[in-house]
Amino acid sequence: MAGRAVTLGGPKPRLLLAALLLQPNVVVSTDALVEVLWPGSAPRSAAANIRTYVHSLRRRLAEAAPELEERIHGRAGGYVVTVFRKSSIPHCSNGTSPLPKPHRTRTRRSPLSAAPPRSGAGTCWRTFPTATKGICVDPGTWFDAELRTGVALVELAAAWGLDDLTWRLTAAFTPYFDLRGHHDDWQHTHEIALAAARRAGNLHGQPIVLRNLGQIDLYRDAGLGTVRHVGGQNDRALDHRHETLALFARAGDPHGEAAARIAVGTVWLAQNCYATADRWFSDAYELAAGIGDRHRESHALQRLALLHQSRGNLGAAREELDRAIAIFDELGDDHCVGYAHQSPGRLYLVSGDLAHARLLLVNSLSVHQRNGDHRSEAEAAELLERLEQPVKAREYLLLSLGIWRNLQAGVQEAALTERLRALGGAVDLLSMPGA
Repeated sequence: MAGRAVTLGGPKPRLLLAALLLQPNVVVSTDALVEVLWPGSAPRSAAANIRTYVHSLRRRLAEAAPELEERIHGRAGGYVVTVFRKSSIPHCSNGTSPLPKPHRTRTRRSPLSAAPPRSGAGTCWRTFPTATKGICVDPGTWFDAELRTGVALVELAAAWGLDDLTWRLTAAFTPYFDLRGHHDDWQHTHEIALAAARRAGNLHGQPIVLRNLGQIDLYRDAGLGTVRHVGGQNDRALDHRHETLALFARAGDPHGEAAARIAVGTVWLAQNCYATADRWFSDAYELAAGIGDRHRESHALQRLALLHQSRGNLGAAREELDRAIAIFDELGDDHCVGYAHQSPGRLYLVSGDLAHARLLLVNSLSVHQRNGDHRSEAEAAELLERLEQPVKAREYLLLSLGIWRNLQAGVQEAALTERLRALGGAVDLLSMPGA
């Protein structure tokens, strides 16, 4: 914004700002924003949470540049974001902005055959006010529909030498790739984006892309989130994450540095190097707390809890998780609350408190299904299987197995197939959810 990189906080504030930016200079009602942030399941405190997010966004924008603070305004019944001052608007009309126009030499077979834009050539790219409501309310469906177009856009931007746009487009798709498990597209677009960010010498884009590449390296062979069983890709993931950390430090981005420290610690925890992991997580927590980054602070607490659990200290693990959940609740981050509930659910399962474990894991599964987080849904279902009688356990295992199969997670699929056979009966892959 205004040519500056701005750290906006957690997913909810970012989604709120995106919803306002889709309808610039127009008052968006509080009810509409509530539906965007919590589609079909808004908490009672939704309106108050939105006020908190707006206050946080204004503060973060002001930290980047004082004049940006006044871009978001409260109005009767809603909020409005002011995009562009008159002095900075290009000579375009109807809320349009300039976008390079390619020569029309592309063929049907290859969109990348389009010639790069001429210097100075431009047109006006119109926004789509009639479509924004549907896009805002269900962004996951929009990304589902635009997946192939999005990947092609990344390829095309790189082919045209639009290096900054290449990595920014890729970063915008990353949360969607993660939720839906599109690992091949994740890897492909990020390799393109990393080359583009390096060509541009962009110290902000490189660490972001590297951090995401490090994550996919872990996922590829890792049990998709069960970090204590990661194998095969640890060295490569660690290289990516150390490079990411160095770049965030050079760019003077403490928020990114905190996230990178958590990521490095996760790899060490995967290798059962508990003392080293403890140091990285603790450093990340202190850094995040020192700069007021509550979201990364809570993520560091989650990793510390997992570390305590790995060491067998369940009491300390519960304390850290309670603190993390309290922060996520305060931030109104529904997705992270669901994921955080899954961790104590696992703890209660290990300690034998099955009633509490079932309550937390059922809630976590519901949140993951509502948010379309297939990977976490599979993990929660797999944990619930251990709490149930054979018939219900088989249902949960089939749900989890179907998801791992769709995610092409061979290690998980093989393990669950064996567990299903142990429950009795053949494994019918065609009957699994998503088959």
